[in-house]
Parts: sequence; C-alpha cells; structure tokens
Amino acid sequence: MLAAGRLGMTDMPVVFFTTLATWAGWELLRKPSEAKWRWWWIFYGALAAGMLAKGPVGLLPLFAAGIFVVWTRPPGALAALRPVRGPLLAIGLAGCWYVPVFMASEGGLFSDFF
Repeated sequence: MLAAGRLGMTDMPVVFFTTLATWAGWELLRKPSEAKWRWWWIFYGALAAGMLAKGPVGLLPLFAAGIFVVWTRPPGALAALRPVRGPLLAIGLAGCWYVPVFMASEGGLFSDFF
C-alpha cells in the first residue's frame, strides 16, 4: 500500500474517497430522519472526487447505498439520499474537469481513460 501510494498511482486516492463516501453514506442512512446535510455533501463530494481519481469506479458507493436502501427499506432513507439531486451534483462537479479535458484532447480522453 505504501509503495502504490508513492508511485503516483490513482489507486490510493480512489480508495480514500470510496471509503469516505461509504462512511458518509452510512452516517446518512443510519438515522435518515436525523440526516445531516454535511453527510449528504460529504457523500456526493467524495463520489465526485472518486470519479476524478479513477472514473466511473468512484460511483460504487452510490450503488452500495442504493442496494442497502432497497434491501432494508429504512423509512426516510430515499429522501435523505436525494437520488436525483445528489448524483447530478457529483457528476456536475466531476464534469467541471472532464468536459474541458475532453474538449482539449479532442475526444482522446474516452479512448485512453475509459
């Protein structure tokens, strides 16, 4: 783990942001009626940072939270996640970098990165 962190690979940042998003999602869904806005912002901000570090892999905690909500059906969990506004925010934040790079690389971003 230390060697991978020193090599400049994007694995360590994506692990950090995935773990942060998972923790924030857990705190957000643990007691949905008392959900704090800060956990919502941390959750979707970490998803955006994870997407910037490694691409669509950064969205995995969102799917895990969705599976948790479908499986356990805690009352108010779907409202706490705000399943439309949140992903749009995360994709919009990541898009602030992806769109200019896509335009500058003339489409080469998708052939090389994805």
